[in-house]
Amino acid sequence: MAAAYHLARARLFATYYAVSARNRVWRRAWDVLTPAHMAEDVRRTCLDWTTSQAFKSQAWDSGDTIVDNALYETSSSPTISYVCRRTGDLLIEPKYGYVIDAPLRLIEHSMPPSEWARDPRFMHLIGVPSTWAAALARAGVTPRTRVPRVLSLRHFWETNYFHFLCDVVPKLRLARECGIPDDVPLLVGGRLFRQPFFQRAMRRGLLQGREFVVQDGDYLAAEDVVFARSEGPVRANLEWTALALGAPNADPNGHRRIFLTRQKSRGRYLLNQDELLPTLKRWDIELIDTDTLTLDEQMDLFSRADVVVGIHGAGLANILYRRGGNCSVLELYPPGELVATNAWIAGQLGFNYKAIRGYAPQTVERFTPFSIDAEQFALRLEQLLH
Repeated sequence: MAAAYHLARARLFATYYAVSARNRVWRRAWDVLTPAHMAEDVRRTCLDWTTSQAFKSQAWDSGDTIVDNALYETSSSPTISYVCRRTGDLLIEPKYGYVIDAPLRLIEHSMPPSEWARDPRFMHLIGVPSTWAAALARAGVTPRTRVPRVLSLRHFWETNYFHFLCDVVPKLRLARECGIPDDVPLLVGGRLFRQPFFQRAMRRGLLQGREFVVQDGDYLAAEDVVFARSEGPVRANLEWTALALGAPNADPNGHRRIFLTRQKSRGRYLLNQDELLPTLKRWDIELIDTDTLTLDEQMDLFSRADVVVGIHGAGLANILYRRGGNCSVLELYPPGELVATNAWIAGQLGFNYKAIRGYAPQTVERFTPFSIDAEQFALRLEQLLH
């Protein structure tokens, strides 16, 4: 068992250093090709640029001082939103969605959070495109598809349901507020386009009838590109996403109590879930796996849910469909994973929020299975409901 653990850790660190080294190489290559003033020039010509601290004013009382301190620290960071329009001889690379100006100048702001690519703590999470592949596309050696203009919805984690709801869809709100007409085609990555939730979203609300450009393996050549960055799950974005997807309003008579579980194949599941079942049964809380539900079913379920308990993950973002209603949320964090994203949604919508930190004998990475103290779970749930 110990040997398997150390082998898994070694593989994880090897991957981390390999990806970081690759990104540093491409980062330096782009720095040579791109003028130092490029980022400031792009920022100065943006249609809108707003810096704020949208989550700093939120107060936390999760029931765990360590969680509260982590949430306060994360929430103190500034949030940035912008809408930029670039014209000229432009390329859009397919792997991530970066916009490249002629001849070979990388527009970092086209793929937020671009500042992570220079931060040693996060640079392994943010990809940087190959300069050689871009040069071949610019020279016409590799295939290119030409489009006159697009509004890019590309995002590093575009296939993640949380980021789709809180980062991708809000770009439409920002673009509309800056006067970008609704007839501009929307650029999405092929992997996002094939997601079942996206296929259904295309047929609902404000996305219905929009023209989409799907980017898979080829570079796009464009003359007019709009790209944007959302400030994340602020209330305006949450309400916009619900509107854009045609979600129902919160049901005032809805009193569903649900526990969001995860399949073992996805990792980050509870090792001792059976120990929690008596407490869940006592409070009439039903087990739900959102992976088995369609987008429509998730909207309907969460619009009626006034108690949501769940493992940290994208499924908890569905609580935005309870906007305008009352809801109590208990988030179960795996060890070492105190990310504020779902706590922000709860705070922005005025929901009661609590949290519990889990534990594991050996933690390899963020998807490692973990356990929750059953007695602490029962106590925290009772506090939440009363």
